Amino acid sequence: MSFDPYRILGLDRDATEEQIRQSYRALARRFHPDLNKSPDAEERFKELGQALAVLTDARRRELFDRFGEASLQVGFEPDRTRGPRPRPDPGPRRRRPAPSRPEPRPAPGEGLDVAAPLEIDLLTAIVGGEVRATSPLTGAPLMVMVPAGAEDGDQVCLQGRGRPGRGGAPGDLCFELRIQPHPFFHREDRDLVLELPLTIDEAFHGTPVQIPTLEGWVRLRVPPGSRGGERLRLRGKGLVDRSGRRGDLHVHLCIRLPDRLDALGRALDRVGALYTTPVRQGLKL
Repeated sequence: MSFDPYRILGLDRDATEEQIRQSYRALARRFHPDLNKSPDAEERFKELGQALAVLTDARRRELFDRFGEASLQVGFEPDRTRGPRPRPDPGPRRRRPAPSRPEPRPAPGEGLDVAAPLEIDLLTAIVGGEVRATSPLTGAPLMVMVPAGAEDGDQVCLQGRGRPGRGGAPGDLCFELRIQPHPFFHREDRDLVLELPLTIDEAFHGTPVQIPTLEGWVRLRVPPGSRGGERLRLRGKGLVDRSGRRGDLHVHLCIRLPDRLDALGRALDRVGALYTTPVRQGLKL
């Protein structure tokens, strides 16, 4: 089956970026290999990340909408993509074919740069490190050094690994970085945001939890009576920008319903009487 990011994320073609990200987050949690042990979970999870990378990049989404799956191939050039040929003039006279123009050639000695995408995970983009890649020209394995603080769309170039010129030195091989979405973390400028799953009883009673940070695991106390959507902030646990300033880690509380919804429904039948005021009181524009 062909790769269709809209189908993978279950979206219409006019979906907004927010709808795209919401759909991804829901499906990424469902198919994350650490949470889903089905045989196809890992492959589905990778497809979700690839679909998100295409649809949240305005240029890549525009090209996919126009040219389909062909636009995702390495080295695709939309300017060289031709539409259907026009039908010949059915007139009685045969027309003499116009002379074809020769394709422009690089100047002698001029090498050609080659561009290729390179997928990296969020942690590598933040702290930097070596990533395995493959040359699109030779298929040879390569090691690419990704700098700390890399952004989606940044380029990392390997000098002399591109196409050779006419008797001259080869050009460069430039990898365009594609940061794969993380199922629990995302960046907001210098800040990191963690989507922290909680059970209903943990939110109600409060609980200590261990959470991962860039410096390792730390203990966080979720206060009693916490509500879904609230954020807890850990100062100085975010990213460091180029000026040396450090952001924060925001923990976004996400309350999950239990698997046994039938038993939960019976327990919640008595909860409605505990509200003393309407929860939507004063709701207006």
